[in-house]
Amino acid sequence: MLIILEGADGSGKTSLANRIRKDVDEYILFLRSNGPPHHVGQLADVIGWLGEIPRKIPVVQDRNPVISEYVYGPIIRGKCMHGLTLEQIIRYLRQAMVVYCRPSYSALAAGMRQDVQMEGVALNHQEIVRAYDKLMGELEELGVDIRRYDFTGPADLILDAVKTYIIRGRQ
Repeated sequence: MLIILEGADGSGKTSLANRIRKDVDEYILFLRSNGPPHHVGQLADVIGWLGEIPRKIPVVQDRNPVISEYVYGPIIRGKCMHGLTLEQIIRYLRQAMVVYCRPSYSALAAGMRQDVQMEGVALNHQEIVRAYDKLMGELEELGVDIRRYDFTGPADLILDAVKTYIIRGRQ
């Protein structure tokens, strides 16, 4: 049971993870990396390791490199490290719930200024947001379970969706 919190820097992913931790009365494994993978082997290891977690254990992941590398890689490094096609990404996400954290751009920019950013992120932030918007729209159109969350509004609906996803996944 994989719940992926995804979105550009400053979009509220970590704050939402903390709200889920506080408000969802379930045993949940939380994952957060300390940055992007340094090479494709690390990326493959993460994907393989996630596939070995029993499906009945809910996992909340603050960014998944299958998605974030698809967005950030071409913009920051000139290429996507994993080289997965959109169809392969969709197959990987078929059993996941993706929460796309996407407030207004002004709220995103304010949130991004609160944290130290990886080189190139602040300079390319608008392009990163546009790439996320495009990818999330395509994934949603192709049947991936995408839920939108704006941290400037109430979190009740997304918290209820997470609870329901976990309960259904345990049945």
